[in-house]
Amino acid sequence: MQPSSLIALRCITQIENLLVVFVNVSEPDIPRLSSITNVEQRSVDLDWNLGATEVINKSVVSYVDQESMSSQMTTETTNHLSGLSPGRTYLFYLQVTSFSKTVQSSNYTFTTREFVTGLLLL
Repeated sequence: MQPSSLIALRCITQIENLLVVFVNVSEPDIPRLSSITNVEQRSVDLDWNLGATEVINKSVVSYVDQESMSSQMTTETTNHLSGLSPGRTYLFYLQVTSFSKTVQSSNYTFTTREFVTGLLLL
């Protein structure tokens, strides 16, 4: 066999094993808040809906109070935020990334419960 025919044979073999996959990647749906539950002095649970978005590479919950901004990443549609300050109002939004396309929700707020002091139960 001549060297040129060996090269041609290798190319044919690679083409036979080639699998081409086309994926229609559309913009993910904007995440929508479903519920804010279990609001405590230092924590809260958030749930959101992704509509028709099927693949989530990551979801980010970003929240801010009067002092600082924080973010938590997840691949779920729920998040438990902890380490919060009592009696503070937090502004937050949700971001979802699917196939390198990111969308962001509108802004939402929640207020953590305040410490209750001076109660005497008889």
